[in-house]
Amino acid sequence: MNPNSGFDGPPRPIPERVRMPEVRIAAKSVASEKHPDRNEDAFFHQQRSDGLVMAGVFDGVGGLTAGDKASRLAKDHVYGRLSQMKQGIGAHSPSGLNAEDFVKDSLAEADSVIRESARESGEMGSTGSVVVICDQDGGLPDTIFGTSEVVIGQVGDSRVYRLRAGELEQLTIDDSEVGTAHTEGEVRWSQQRLSNASKLSDLSPEDQELFRRRNVVTQALGGEKPVDVGVYVASAQPKDRFLIVSDGVSDNLTTDEIQAILETTPDSQGAVNKLIEGSLTRSSYRSMRSKPDDMTAVVIDIGSMPRKFEAPQGVVEKPVGRDIAVEVTEQAFHVQDGSEVYVMRHSGKIEKGWVVGAIDPKSGKGNVIRVDGDGQILHKPVDMQALDELNRPTVAADIAKVDFATAKTPLERRERIIHVVRRLKDGGINGSKGFYQSDQLTTELQTLFDHPSQDGINLLTNTGGLREKVRELINIELAEQRLRENS
Repeated sequence: MNPNSGFDGPPRPIPERVRMPEVRIAAKSVASEKHPDRNEDAFFHQQRSDGLVMAGVFDGVGGLTAGDKASRLAKDHVYGRLSQMKQGIGAHSPSGLNAEDFVKDSLAEADSVIRESARESGEMGSTGSVVVICDQDGGLPDTIFGTSEVVIGQVGDSRVYRLRAGELEQLTIDDSEVGTAHTEGEVRWSQQRLSNASKLSDLSPEDQELFRRRNVVTQALGGEKPVDVGVYVASAQPKDRFLIVSDGVSDNLTTDEIQAILETTPDSQGAVNKLIEGSLTRSSYRSMRSKPDDMTAVVIDIGSMPRKFEAPQGVVEKPVGRDIAVEVTEQAFHVQDGSEVYVMRHSGKIEKGWVVGAIDPKSGKGNVIRVDGDGQILHKPVDMQALDELNRPTVAADIAKVDFATAKTPLERRERIIHVVRRLKDGGINGSKGFYQSDQLTTELQTLFDHPSQDGINLLTNTGGLREKVRELINIELAEQRLRENS
């Protein structure tokens, strides 16, 4: 683990007014094991400097000749069209200028674009689910004093969920055979039954047939007929968590399983990773839900409205790096634009509370910003690969890999091992005497470093080689202390 975050000097203050992110977005997409070299899913996400948030997931229709091309055509067109929304747009602004119209029109236009392209490239199609978070009537989304609105556009069976106060709700309705002959209430109830079934005996004969045909969509972007875009409007409040997924996730995992992951994994990227990992695991088992497929998940976490920092007179307002849309793949950075991250200072101290303001994927450089105790806004360029490594979740095996030799300060040596324990993705490690929580272990390590003793070392669990790694570090420090005393 290389904890060098790329800090090459003390952070410098900037006078411009900066809006710290109020929304955290994480995403991941993996290709199906049936065609690992070609991912037929596509997605985008963006949080603009004016506070507007948008994201979308697109899934090339299986069985058609160019599903990957269709999904990317849809993504590119919808993202380009939504990027034209003016600052301060509202869900219910005047006709033609509101988010609902933009969302609906962008998907309808993507439908035409794909259909036109199919004349040259062969039959193709894509699903699409798009989310825009904005103010009701215009202005910045208000996530502390009021309620923002979420405008959703949907074609096909990619889904949008909202987790609020312990309840996971599917906000969209699949364009499938479930919805062809029922009222909306009956359709939602049928979808819920099918989405939570773990064995066929749980379902009626009618539902069993619907389940077998759950992947048959009744409309898709680029199909024979123009699409009827489904538009849904919901509220967004602090602590809400929104999820957009392709059917590679929602088919493999039950709704209850999705909710359990979202509720027990507060970190946005961690939740995305677990959703994909769980879907991959299920797809490889012999289960009625198993379905090898491309899998994509986007999590949007709504936080509190940040403080507003006023620029001094005569200084032009300059938002820092919020107009970057980053598409994450398996090779992309784990840390994303808007992520709260740890950064290592020159002293070796690993400090939390920094936020990624911008990422340049070509150069591998980024910018982090932070508000100090005096309300001063600081920013600093960083190396994204090093920052990414510092902020990745760890596993027990990473403990033995901690390298003390390259640490620049004694504090950095301690911070390296404490940080690996702090970032354990399961929240701790299993030992011979039970489960040891990360918080408990980090407290024990800090106490042991301040007051080293062989008895204290021997009481540590050796899972992942922790006890021996701590012993190694304390021996290094004792040797250095003897050298100082003898010099």
